[in-house]
Amino acid sequence: MKSFIKKVYPYVIAFIIFLFTLLFFNVRNADTVWNYGMAHAIRLGEIPYKDFNIISMPLYPFIMSIGLFIKDTYFVYLLEQAIFCVILFFFINKLLDKKTILYFLLISFPIFSIYLPNYNFLAFLLVVILIYLEKQKRVNDKYIGIVLGLLFITKHTIGIVFIL
Repeated sequence: MKSFIKKVYPYVIAFIIFLFTLLFFNVRNADTVWNYGMAHAIRLGEIPYKDFNIISMPLYPFIMSIGLFIKDTYFVYLLEQAIFCVILFFFINKLLDKKTILYFLLISFPIFSIYLPNYNFLAFLLVVILIYLEKQKRVNDKYIGIVLGLLFITKHTIGIVFIL
C-alpha cells in the first residue's frame, strides 16, 4: 500500500497544482473560452466547419467535449485539461526521471500558456508521447503511427513535418 501511495503521490500533487493554476491564471486568455465554446458546440450536436467556424483540425474540441457530456460547465473543461497536464507530467517523468521538477519549474513560470487548453497543448503532448515511444525498445510501430496520425489531425501544419 505504501509503494502505491509513493507512486501516485507526485501525480496527485501535480493534478492539484495544475487544476488550481488553470482556475486562477486562465482568465487572461480568450482562446481557452473559444476552445470551450467549440467543445460545447460539439456537445450540443453541432458539426465543425458546417455549424460553427473552426480554424484548426477538430480533434481537440472532440476530445474535450467528452467530459462535457457528464456536466457541461467550464470547470469540467478545465478539469479535463488538468488531467491532460498530469498525463504530460507522467510521460516527461518517464523521459527525464529526476529532472522533471526542474523542467516544469523552468517552463511553467515564464510561459504558462503552454498548459492552457488549446490544440497546441495537445500537439505538444502528442510530441512528448511520440518521443517516449521512439525511445522505447520494445514498442510496436503501429502505436507510433497512431500517435503520428493523431498529431496530424490535431495540428496539420506540424503533423505533416513529423510524418515526413
